[in-house]
Amino acid sequence: MEKCEFCSRKVLFGKKDMSNLLGARPVVLAKGDPVKRLELWLFGGEVDEQSVLHIGISDYGGEENMMEMNIPINYCPRCGKKL
Repeated sequence: MEKCEFCSRKVLFGKKDMSNLLGARPVVLAKGDPVKRLELWLFGGEVDEQSVLHIGISDYGGEENMMEMNIPINYCPRCGKKL
């Protein structure tokens, strides 16, 4: 079976880690507001307690999220494998 690009794990600091950017899009939250960046990440592995979909909104070109949400998940949204 082919490796899933979304839930494949890499070794980070000696532990298996899954930190994959699933997508990013420019968004405008309100008329006249500057453009923000919406990112969707899949986090999981031995480094994190539970796999989560992480949604974050930040200033375009900025580092810190203005708003963020973590949604716990048990299965990969792409291949259906148990995480």
